[in-house]
Amino acid sequence: MDPEYDFWRRNGVAFTEHGAVEFGRMEDSAMSRVADKIPLVAGSQRFHQTVPNKARLALAKGIGKSLSRGEALTPVEAKAIAEFVNTWTGRGITSKRAANSLAFLNNAIFSTQLWASRLKILTLQPMLGGTNRTRWAFTKEYARTLPGIALIYGMAYGIGKLLGQDVVEEDPRSSS
Repeated sequence: MDPEYDFWRRNGVAFTEHGAVEFGRMEDSAMSRVADKIPLVAGSQRFHQTVPNKARLALAKGIGKSLSRGEALTPVEAKAIAEFVNTWTGRGITSKRAANSLAFLNNAIFSTQLWASRLKILTLQPMLGGTNRTRWAFTKEYARTLPGIALIYGMAYGIGKLLGQDVVEEDPRSSS
């Protein structure tokens, strides 16, 4: 196990769990207790828990390392980084009560935690906490990530136009 895992878990990075735990602590894509009893699906569930957890740890370590530069992170900075990591990896709701409510809503809406975290990203909520150093690190992450997202959406729009599909309404007055 990575030596920094416990540090980031204590500071609030939402590492999801597998098996007989409450739904709020499971990854949205793998929320099922029945799936553990199906041979090939159980392995898939472990994969859907492991990959996002590794991404969360790598992102937290990367931001923490670039921010600290030999100095120890302050508790405020570590918690702000954990909240940022949770938001950017689809676990933006960290309170137990809210996570359980969103887990219940998962019956009607797929991946409610992901939708909530994307809303937090769009409203720049991760920039509100922490220190000036964390806000600067988060600004760099936004600047690094958002052009790639814009490129993907632009390519999808262009391919749709080439294929003659009207997948995106261009009239700003239209609600459909």
